[in-house]
Amino acid sequence: MPELEKKLHETKTLIPEVPQRLDIKMEERIDGATKVKRPLNLRFRFVLATAIVACVALSATTIALFSHTQKEQQQLFHKLPQSKVLMNLDDDLVNRTAIKAVEKLSPFLTDEKAEDTVLSPATYSLAMAGLSAVSDNFNNDAFGLINAEEDVKALLEAWNFKFKNYTGETFFRSAVLHQQVGPTYAFDKSKQEAVSDHYISTMVSSHESYRKDADKFFDKKIGLKLKVPDLNLKSDGVVTYGVLKMKDYVANDGLFHRHMPFTFKSGLGTADSYVFAVREDPKKVAYYRGGNYEVFKVNIRNTDLMIVLPNEEVNINHVNITEAYTNFVNEAELVPAFGYVPFFHNKVEGLNLTDTLENVITHNEIYMSKLLKDDVYNDLVIDAVVQSNDFEFNKYGVAGESMTAVSGCTSTGPLYDEPIDLSVNRPFYAFSLKDKYPIFINKVSKPGA
Repeated sequence: MPELEKKLHETKTLIPEVPQRLDIKMEERIDGATKVKRPLNLRFRFVLATAIVACVALSATTIALFSHTQKEQQQLFHKLPQSKVLMNLDDDLVNRTAIKAVEKLSPFLTDEKAEDTVLSPATYSLAMAGLSAVSDNFNNDAFGLINAEEDVKALLEAWNFKFKNYTGETFFRSAVLHQQVGPTYAFDKSKQEAVSDHYISTMVSSHESYRKDADKFFDKKIGLKLKVPDLNLKSDGVVTYGVLKMKDYVANDGLFHRHMPFTFKSGLGTADSYVFAVREDPKKVAYYRGGNYEVFKVNIRNTDLMIVLPNEEVNINHVNITEAYTNFVNEAELVPAFGYVPFFHNKVEGLNLTDTLENVITHNEIYMSKLLKDDVYNDLVIDAVVQSNDFEFNKYGVAGESMTAVSGCTSTGPLYDEPIDLSVNRPFYAFSLKDKYPIFINKVSKPGA
């Protein structure tokens, strides 16, 4: 397995100070046919790529194969409808796929070397379900899938909507893309048409243009600004992308915020924070206490932030975040509380997540069988899983982008004489939730949007 490689990049503001700049209009696209000529067979490995962002995800596409067939190599691109109705995910789908994704990604969050980082279970699940939907003998149990075709479409339908009123605006955009790189593993036109719909697309690109083609496609499809990282494709292959972009914006003056105490690695300081309640006027919040941590949830607008706060003097890397997430969504209770959550901004590009597939690949998989031409020699194997993410929480709400290239209910608990102090004054994990589904997971030790 390739060694973990992570690049933390300088951050840029995803939620501008001028609220009007948050509006992004989707352009309508025209469907096109795709024609692929099959060249000589060459052996190469299949690459699964994913991108993740706190509230935004990334995807890629292609335009041309070779110059002499450029006129024939058109992208199969469908219009992206956006529902004005908030789609809710079925609890069963959340419980199956979300927990599996969190479980596989958690080692990358609890790594001592990883200080501030962000991962996206959402685009990870999109990429895996999208790959399974066009493959045979895929190990669906490992990723919580039952019927991959139905599961991926349910996720995509729930994560494509726009809702706006006087209190603010929320939008989700997501997509899956299968990209043929080079001529060896040629897509069949009729199979492409059968697989493609509003949210699932297929593309053909050359080695020289696959990143640029994908960047252009994702920008037009969902407004994604993250760029496809270098996947180090040494020969012909296929890339599957799961991408998502999200923003949950609070209008007017935004969230009530103050500078509050925070223990940084270098010592005590202050961080600009969302004050969700004060001691004199506590509010009911969903809450769960674990062995060495406590978890609570604050609402943004149509999404929530679930905070996993280690106990005092507990190393943040010693918290079992899969257990924390699972127990919270199944056993949380309403309690009176006050406190604050610091604003933060995390970004990571080109994070190698290939090790998440260790012990789950059976070697019986036949990848891309529902897209490749019947006479193509199929020796594809997963070579890499790569994810890029960008997530920000500030006074206007949350926003994020993510790209990947290859949870019960809340009940009223026992009465508390005194409200619980949930001041987030030390390193913490922040889950961005939609319908209990973790879209992004942030590890925060240096807050500051």
